[in-house]
Amino acid sequence: WNQDGGTATYAKTTVDGRTVGKFTQTPASQWSRAKFQPWHTRFDLSGYRFLTLTMKNPGFADSRIRVDINDGLGAGAIVSNGNMAVADTWTDYTFDLDAIPNLNKKNLQLTLWLVQAGGQYGEMLIDEIKGTNVQSGTAPALTNTGISPTVGHAETDFTFTATYTDANNQKPFVVEVVVDGVIHEMSPLNTADETYTDGKTYSYTTKLPLGTHSYYFT
Repeated sequence: WNQDGGTATYAKTTVDGRTVGKFTQTPASQWSRAKFQPWHTRFDLSGYRFLTLTMKNPGFADSRIRVDINDGLGAGAIVSNGNMAVADTWTDYTFDLDAIPNLNKKNLQLTLWLVQAGGQYGEMLIDEIKGTNVQSGTAPALTNTGISPTVGHAETDFTFTATYTDANNQKPFVVEVVVDGVIHEMSPLNTADETYTDGKTYSYTTKLPLGTHSYYFT
């Protein structure tokens, strides 16, 4: 969508060996803005504090980008510093979602605005858009992972188990088992246990169709 005239395009391309999104704008004037938004697409960043975009300006000094986020319930903000300049080398730009009051991270929509300060044609390249956190403390561990029983039939209840341990006694955001590519949230065996330094066991029980299956824990 173009505000105050002009045209804009998006295309997938390869730059510096990366598969990236190429955003372009041909403004009608210095007041023109180009809006890019995945139509009706929302995403879940619960468990993440930051939204990180890996971007590069391929040499257009007047090109600026604005990053908006909203949850469809009234919470949202311009998370970038207005219309921001981007470096001419690949750079990670990180925006703090926790700074937006009452933001529902499970239902986010991203909007990008491209602006040319001088009213001339410009471009912006984006490699990645992802949720990130800042690592701290000691990494947790998943041990004693497995399934019982290991063989059965279509009516067998298969139980997946894993023990989560964290030296900093930090609760996991979620413990999951991925079975045949499908993510399933696991439940703690003892909900009253809030000590994670000595290990806490999680489980998930399900029936499986006949055949050979694959799984892993996260």
